[in-house]
Amino acid sequence: MELVVAAMILVISVSLSMMGLVFMISEVRQGDKQSELDIEVQLAMERIIRDLRLSSLDKIFYYPAGVGPHTAISFPLARDDDGDGAIDVDGDGKIIWDQTLVYHVWGGNPNQLRLTTFDPRDETLNETERQEQLDSVVSQGNGGSTHNATNAASEILFENVFDWELEPKGSRFDGYASELTREVNELLGSIVLSSGNHTFEFTVADKNASSSSYKIGLDKIFVSPSYGAREGEAQLPPSSQSGAAASNEYIASGSWSGNYQLVFPATATGSTFTLTLENDRWEETNFQGVGHSTEETTVIFDGDLSPLDFVVSLEGMQTNWYASLQTGDASNAAATADSALGQAVRVPIRGGELENGNWIDSSGAKARVNFYSGSGPLHILDAFIAEASSSDTPSMDAAAASTTRLTFGGSDNVVILAATNQWSDLVNFEIDKDKTYLVTYLVDSVAGSGNVWQWNEMLVPTAIGAYFIPASNAPTFADAMLPNWSSLPDVYSTNVTFAVASLFATYPTNGLYTTRIFDAAQDAPNYLNLGWNEVLPMGTDIRFRVRSGTNSLLVDAADWSTITPISSPATINPGDYRYIQLQAEMFASASSLQTPKLQDFTVRWDGEERLTDIGGTFTKGPDYGIFELKVDGQELVQGIIVDLEIFDYIRIHGGSNEVRSSLTAEVSPRNTGS
Repeated sequence: MELVVAAMILVISVSLSMMGLVFMISEVRQGDKQSELDIEVQLAMERIIRDLRLSSLDKIFYYPAGVGPHTAISFPLARDDDGDGAIDVDGDGKIIWDQTLVYHVWGGNPNQLRLTTFDPRDETLNETERQEQLDSVVSQGNGGSTHNATNAASEILFENVFDWELEPKGSRFDGYASELTREVNELLGSIVLSSGNHTFEFTVADKNASSSSYKIGLDKIFVSPSYGAREGEAQLPPSSQSGAAASNEYIASGSWSGNYQLVFPATATGSTFTLTLENDRWEETNFQGVGHSTEETTVIFDGDLSPLDFVVSLEGMQTNWYASLQTGDASNAAATADSALGQAVRVPIRGGELENGNWIDSSGAKARVNFYSGSGPLHILDAFIAEASSSDTPSMDAAAASTTRLTFGGSDNVVILAATNQWSDLVNFEIDKDKTYLVTYLVDSVAGSGNVWQWNEMLVPTAIGAYFIPASNAPTFADAMLPNWSSLPDVYSTNVTFAVASLFATYPTNGLYTTRIFDAAQDAPNYLNLGWNEVLPMGTDIRFRVRSGTNSLLVDAADWSTITPISSPATINPGDYRYIQLQAEMFASASSLQTPKLQDFTVRWDGEERLTDIGGTFTKGPDYGIFELKVDGQELVQGIIVDLEIFDYIRIHGGSNEVRSSLTAEVSPRNTGS
């Protein structure tokens, strides 16, 4: 009995040991198979990623066509045939695509992931034929029955494919932020755009858990190969909308381009608005692009318009010179009583061409002068304004035939009460901010009539603030009006400016605004027309000139003087060259008291069909949601998401066990558009 019991115990022990050994061997085999599958899926994914990275997003085709997920993909690949370490390009710098690669699944027992290669690639195939080629490869398992079949070869990358999906990565933007801010130049994705109009549908998809609402804010959007950013609010009204009403919103902080945004105050998911945008065009609404220039014009944010707007207008209609600024004497004061009694005084107003000048802010067709009295009255008998004989050298002499009388309410003389100012009447005297001018006045010799305000030269103590003929020389009307004071005896100078406080000028007769040079991003754009919006008071006008060239600095473009201007929106023919520039000439009214205002302009041309990046500058804030964008009903693509899962079976005690390995990768083809 003892032997029997011992034998039974031995048998049980051996059985248990054998079961443990079998289990251990199974676990080892399963681990080995798992490692083997992990290596296989990693190698396969690395190969797919390597090939896709060197391809072009705009030349990819999917199976099935249309909405994904997809199970097959066709794309081009280039080689380095000349051995210089870089892929080969043609004479225009475009990549030479040598092969077509098709990754696809062949259904069988087991399923296989196959690669069919067409080498050389047939570049004569159109898009329809390229899709037919892919569809045939998927249905037949190889390229033997389709376009370019004689150059097709297939290989099995591995078997036992459990799952294989390809999904273009679409556009989604989360607008939540704890404070109001902007995401500048955010790329949403890419899509192939042809010439003409396209629909851009913005849909509220969700909201961040921390956001209190679902708003969408669009500051700028770029929708063209030329990256010509367009103001969001300028695209209103939308062609359709639901769930809310899009509008322009003024943002006073100044950080938003144009100080406005397009706001869509959605309160729920599914709300949409659709913009109709053209590919391609140049829209200019803010006029502040790097490289623009102004001559007698200025860019201002006009508070008189509704809505407020950046405009180009003539520069002027303002007090454009101050004695306090020219001298730097901010604490100016009244001169000694009767210090100018009986004198003839000539005050230089220094323009841009004069050393220690550049104190006149703007030019104008007409002018008036402001005089300021001292602690007592100032009686001016006669006053004149003239252009200095030299604009680059200090001079007391006036240019010949430039002297113009100043009047006060139609009178030649004026009494200015103590510590007050008096403007002269507006006179037909043109101010050029680069030139220097002389204001001359003759003071009454009656006691108590010669009180003036004074400004001491603080910036340049040696600068001349005034010339004067002393009362002892008994200056006359003829002396005051005489252009050449240098011919008179006993004319003195001082570094103090007397009585002439400021100068006012109207708008100049005309001025120029020249745009930056714009890159249309295609070699031969067919420019169609130029349109603009303007505000034209009676008698004012705006005319445009347009030119183009092949050089980025337009050194090969026509001179502006040879170009015929257009005075209303029209077709244009500046030459179909890549770089384009506009010049607007603006004309004041006959009175020079009114200026035209240019609000915006648009240049249109036939956009080139190509892959186009879509993005913009979007508002973020505590009540902004998550939106998606579709163009012409299609999702934008930023890259490709690849999901790959393979499997195999291992034998275990009592049957078999399935082992899987999976991997997901996101790929962005680097040669997109090349």
